[in-house]
Amino acid sequence: LWTRSQLEDFMAFALGGHAAEELMFGEVTTGPSNDIERVTSIARSMVCEYGMSQKLGPINFGSQQQGAGLNCSNTLAYEIDQEVNLLVQSALNRARQILTRYNLQLVAISNILLEKEVMSGDEMDAIFDSATEDGAGINMFALRPFAGDAIDLRGIGKMGEETAASAQVASMELDPKAFDLKSRRDDEREANVV
Repeated sequence: LWTRSQLEDFMAFALGGHAAEELMFGEVTTGPSNDIERVTSIARSMVCEYGMSQKLGPINFGSQQQGAGLNCSNTLAYEIDQEVNLLVQSALNRARQILTRYNLQLVAISNILLEKEVMSGDEMDAIFDSATEDGAGINMFALRPFAGDAIDLRGIGKMGEETAASAQVASMELDPKAFDLKSRRDDEREANVV
């Protein structure tokens, strides 16, 4: 038994890899394809089977599993697709917001995973706490993998207050390639080629 909010939470969680690729590399890979398939299936079930669409209401339109079509007109099928898309896009936007908010932690954990590939929950908690407390030595202001600067990642103090240090660093000219995970990964791959 799952609630609507639990399913929405799970979809945002499942799209975390896709959102992280977008935010960090500016493009996505085929890596999260299974996650996308699962999220789409959940969203479609929410609309067609569980009656969790706010627009269409508590109606069961059937399932598309095993080649069976939906029990509805083309117009209604279009509306169902729109509702499914809305659920998936909302989950993706939520994943982006979370990863943007915790960008320092994302970078710190990514750096460790590039070296170790596997970490325990305790190690992840320690890295998360370290990045939260002292920044884990990450130059956040050198991170600009985004197309344009639509997401403002300048350091902020408590309750959205900009700190004097972050204002000073934000005014400096910084090399955006100073910290580039994609180039680092490519360089490591080239070094491993015999």
